[in-house]
Order: sequence, then structure tokens, then C-alpha cells
Amino acid sequence: MDVFVDVGHRRKGLAGEMVRFAMAHPDYREVYQWLLATHDAHGVYEKLGFKPLDHPERWMMIRHEKTR
Repeated sequence: MDVFVDVGHRRKGLAGEMVRFAMAHPDYREVYQWLLATHDAHGVYEKLGFKPLDHPERWMMIRHEKTR
């Protein structure tokens, strides 16, 4: 679920390439909606067609902290 680029490898286009690869993969051809969250890389994902949610007030979430 979580994918990230290590700090030492950022700004090399890796995040965009990983998302582009996943979205083009034949196993995910039937996926009709992709969502992601980013703290500071909005421009990276906008280039791939992502945009802010049309109606963010309709979305809800629950997050359980990871246990190790």
C-alpha cells in the first residue's frame, strides 16, 4: 500500500515512473480509480493526471496505527 522514494533518491523522477508503471500494468487495466496522498509532491502526480478530489467533503477514512 505505501510506496515512497528514499530521500537519497528523490528528484530523479522515480516516483512518477513507479506510478506510471503501476497504472500501465496489464494486471491493473480494470482499475477505474486511483487515489494517493502526498505531503509535498503534488506537481509530480499532477503531471500524471491526478487532481484534487472533486468532493473531499464526501470522503472519510480510518487509519489504524501499525503494530510491529
